[in-house]
Order: sequence, then structure tokens, then C-alpha cells
Amino acid sequence: MKLAFILQEANITPDDIKTEANVILDDGKITTIELTTRVSAAGLSNEDFQRMAKEAKETCPVSQLMNAKITLDAELD
Repeated sequence: MKLAFILQEANITPDDIKTEANVILDDGKITTIELTTRVSAAGLSNEDFQRMAKEAKETCPVSQLMNAKITLDAELD
């Protein structure tokens, strides 16, 4: 996920990033991808994290290739 690159650009080294994807198929086509991400990173505020997670979702090159609805539930631990 592009989130790791955005964190790195901000000089933030996360202790842990866990992401799960629930992919929904309809007639053999991916229609929806539901992402759940949990990040542990010392010194990162939830406000900054949510901004970075939103940026990652909106600018991810892989997501832009998909013709699917993509949701993101991002939490800072």
C-alpha cells in the first residue's frame, strides 16, 4: 500500500502496518475492495495519520488501475 511510502516521506518509521483486503466478486469481476489497515507508529497523531491514509487511498497507482469501489478503514494503534 502506498501508505508506507507516504509515512517514509514524512520521516515516520512505523512499528507495524497490518492491512487486510476483502475482495468482492460479481460475475467474475472485482467490484469492491474493502481495505482495513492498522498502523503503530510512535509520535504520529491520528489527524496526520488519517490525512496520510486518505492520500494513500486516493493516489495509489494500483488502486487507480482497478475499476472497483475501494473503501479504507484506517486506524492508528
